Amino acid sequence: MPDIKSHPKHFRELISDTHDNLSALYKQTLAILSVQNMLRSTLGAALAQHVHVANLNPESIVIFTENQSWATKLRFRIPEIIKITRAHTGFKDLDTVRIKVSPALITTSAPEHSVMTTLLSPETTRLLARVAENIDDDALQTALLKLSRNC
Repeated sequence: MPDIKSHPKHFRELISDTHDNLSALYKQTLAILSVQNMLRSTLGAALAQHVHVANLNPESIVIFTENQSWATKLRFRIPEIIKITRAHTGFKDLDTVRIKVSPALITTSAPEHSVMTTLLSPETTRLLARVAENIDDDALQTALLKLSRNC
């Protein structure tokens, strides 16, 4: 009886298998990154770092950004985004651009031990504490209370 040993496949073999889920995922990832790079280079430096393509299919593209301000700026550019994506992918039926805010994309670059140079007035600290009492968002409420106490 022959000794059959199974050897692990090389990555190149895995991604070249047309019926494999890993191959499909790899190709989808390459397409998303390619469109993201094209959008970033075409939309300009101001928007480039705020364009994160999350999904792409023949009918739609989903773009994440850090906050509503960048989302609004991107929404004004939707016709251009559609045109660029259609030209780059060949998806002639692409007609939907979804722009979503994802706070997880926010990177903090503030120093760990920052010193507040301007102290808030007592009236402002009281106002912050009162506003915090009426906030439903726990994280925001905690931040406002901390700010009112520390200043």
